Amino acid sequence: MGAKTKFAPDAEWMRFCSENLPDRRQFWITDVDSVIRDRDGNLMLIERKMKNRAVPICQAVTLSALNELIIQGVEATGGKIEVEVYSKKYQIEIKYYGLKVVQCASSSYADGVLYVNGKEVSKQELIKLLSFQ
Repeated sequence: MGAKTKFAPDAEWMRFCSENLPDRRQFWITDVDSVIRDRDGNLMLIERKMKNRAVPICQAVTLSALNELIIQGVEATGGKIEVEVYSKKYQIEIKYYGLKVVQCASSSYADGVLYVNGKEVSKQELIKLLSFQ
């Protein structure tokens, strides 16, 4: 039997996990809609919801756990980390701006009322936030 995919980002992935993980009721699978990072090391997690949909509780718990892990990691390292990608090391200094839930009252950012973490914002305010200003 396949998984419910009402909130799933990838129905095929959900089906694979549902059919192959030992007990699908013991796993919560979600995605992060966006991770924004700029050349200055600013970093933000974004969860987007259209038509003012709420973040389901299991997804909210997972995203909040990721948010807290990043906060604590930045605090523990002073934001200075080294990552290795394709055998090359990069020194990065992270300034974390947190998890933002961006909701749009309609199905379009162009004409919908916008909210960030439950607070109504203008399109320009959203752009500033996403630009780390």
